[in-house]
Amino acid sequence: MTADASALVAKHKLLLVDADPRSLRVLEVSLKKAGYDVVTSSDGLDALSKIEADPPDLVLSDTRLPGLDGYALVRRMKERVEWATIPVVLLTSQKAIEDKIRGLELGVEDYLTKPIFVRELVARVKMVLARRTQEGIAARAPSGARTRFARPRRHRPRATRGGGGGKTDPPPFSAATRQNDCRHFPVALK
Repeated sequence: MTADASALVAKHKLLLVDADPRSLRVLEVSLKKAGYDVVTSSDGLDALSKIEADPPDLVLSDTRLPGLDGYALVRRMKERVEWATIPVVLLTSQKAIEDKIRGLELGVEDYLTKPIFVRELVARVKMVLARRTQEGIAARAPSGARTRFARPRRHRPRATRGGGGGKTDPPPFSAATRQNDCRHFPVALK
């Protein structure tokens, strides 16, 4: 991508909330290297004020924070209509399944336990933001609009490579074909 083209692509803004300064710095640098605009906060109340001033595209928050913990931060965000759709990923050292369920029941997009591998975090951030972008596109489309995924695909015969005198490729193998096909035999693995 050229410098001009990359300037046209808007950077996603992330709010990173963690009470541990070392962890905060490592994640901030890593996410900036991945191309994100990162704003940091070390407690839940400060995070709320930063969301108020300039809402981010995604919030990454530790669950253990001074003042207002990560769970309370998510609850406060969900109470405000203008913030309720901002996706949240919780980061925590708590490994208990109850903590994970608690976060997911609050409506967070993902829940990662520490130590966090930077490549995994970046991949999950990309996934969450891509999903939100797709949801936004779908929401803006007219209700009767059809997308390339909504309409059935018809098989078009195409000529074989060798110009085989009008021969065509067979239609793609589908699940419906598989159900009616009695040539499937179990295979024994040695």
